[in-house]
Amino acid sequence: MEASRPGISRRWFLRAMAFLPALSLGGLARRASAQGTPPPKPSASPAPAAPASAAPEISPDVQHLTAILQRRYGNLLTPEQLQSMAPELNRVVQIGDRLRRAALTNADEPDIVFSARTGK
Repeated sequence: MEASRPGISRRWFLRAMAFLPALSLGGLARRASAQGTPPPKPSASPAPAAPASAAPEISPDVQHLTAILQRRYGNLLTPEQLQSMAPELNRVVQIGDRLRRAALTNADEPDIVFSARTGK
């Protein structure tokens, strides 16, 4: 990776992806428990959409990820909490798209160097 290239490194992105589920859901659960009220049960009707002028365009990938979160953790999260996660998920998806567009050459080395143990 070039030293003059601005932006986020691959190492930072991989760390962010590893901790995203723990940070997002853990923070939301703490916030809900700090309010002292249990989250209401999700209704059968979909959550109302946020105004388009208030939030940036959410990609279809983020909508699918949000649907997965709703299916897995819907009993723990309110629709507002799911909507509040969408901008952060959108940012991570955009970072992933930028990383995929970055051209790598054979001179680019991995961040981790593998060395086998000899068994001694």
